[in-house]
Amino acid sequence: MNLVATLLLGHLIGDFPLQTNWVYQFKCRSSAGVALHVGIHLSVTALLIHDPLHHWPVLAALGLAHFVTDWLKLRFPTAVQTPGFVLDQAAHLAAILLIAPIASEVAVVLPPALLYPALLYATVPAAMTLLWVFANDLGQRIEGADDWIQLARRQMLSLAQLAGFPLLMAVTIARLKAI
Repeated sequence: MNLVATLLLGHLIGDFPLQTNWVYQFKCRSSAGVALHVGIHLSVTALLIHDPLHHWPVLAALGLAHFVTDWLKLRFPTAVQTPGFVLDQAAHLAAILLIAPIASEVAVVLPPALLYPALLYATVPAAMTLLWVFANDLGQRIEGADDWIQLARRQMLSLAQLAGFPLLMAVTIARLKAI
């Protein structure tokens, strides 16, 4: 269970605070952008496991699954983004749940007392991003959308990205202590 939580934490950090606007735009323009995003994602995950070079097949499987999922999502855009966002995240979760049982030998860096609070905190930027996507969908469909929707459209994504950086620093410090 700790491995699933660790892989999910790596995913949440890589997909939300570290997927900046620039990375997302590059990802939309090019497969190289998707590869960069996946590389960032795998770097975070490697930070969270012991001996990541030894476990490169696990990282490669995660990276391939993430690349294919994001590439497909970008190749089939929709006017309404919320369903695609939810399906994308469900596909990433499914990949983690499929890969973790066959990677049971992978040891995690964070002890449960840090891992689970970090995972809980990591859901905050994810939820904020979901709210931003939903607000954008609402703002496009509702003429004269109210001030709260407009505020969410303007600010929620930036706040979500900023909210993740303390988590990234905490994980990095914990990793350095584990060396």
